[in-house]
Amino acid sequence: MAREYARNPLWIWDDAKYTELTPAAQHLDYVLRHGPGVSYCGRVDWRPARLLPRARGWTLAAVEAAAAEYAAAGFGLFDPETEEALLCKHIRWDELLRNPKMAVALVNAYHAVASRKLRAAVLTEIELLHREFPEFSSWTHPMSAAKLAQLLPIPAPITDGMTDRIGDPDRFFSPDTRHPIPGTARRGFDAHRAHAISRCGLCDEHGYQGTQVCDHDAGTAERARRGIAAVRAAMVRRPGAAGPESRTEEHLHV
Repeated sequence: MAREYARNPLWIWDDAKYTELTPAAQHLDYVLRHGPGVSYCGRVDWRPARLLPRARGWTLAAVEAAAAEYAAAGFGLFDPETEEALLCKHIRWDELLRNPKMAVALVNAYHAVASRKLRAAVLTEIELLHREFPEFSSWTHPMSAAKLAQLLPIPAPITDGMTDRIGDPDRFFSPDTRHPIPGTARRGFDAHRAHAISRCGLCDEHGYQGTQVCDHDAGTAERARRGIAAVRAAMVRRPGAAGPESRTEEHLHV
């Protein structure tokens, strides 16, 4: 069912980075967030020419300039190859992980994203929210815990390889600050990353295991498996489920 409303949190006006955006970039944010095709993880189609009818006098050059500013401020990511954009604050602003049903919808939406860069960004945001809000019920609720546990912990936050190709091609984003970092730092990281990939027997030549960024640690999969087992063991048991005595020795020693 198509959504009829979009949240517009008032606290964005207390965000200095948001109020530093020009009217054009803020308008692009409004158009993207209030469009009919925003998924639960914040993914939206990126076909700039189709946005032109949304406002009189809008040109393709103006839309792309607004997108470059929007991305540089850390509010969006764009992948022209897959024609997708990500509203980086969507999961946080809509507080989707507070609600187990919404968390399940978010995970399902993540799996529908084609862009590797956008998928990595979604995983990073989920990881950050997991650290900031461990009290959210979605992490342990029977409906959503297992699905989220399959994504967490992620090997690493967004790496410097996740270059946004909208705007300045010699900039990329820090995983901690999300601020653009000079190209010299990027080149230094790229050399380090290439060396790690060449020594790793787990990932492909791009540094991925399937759709996830590889951390080059052979023990990650086993730790993730034990984490999933621990979450399942901690779930509230439904009527008819086996009692505590049925828990395996493995669960007790996670």
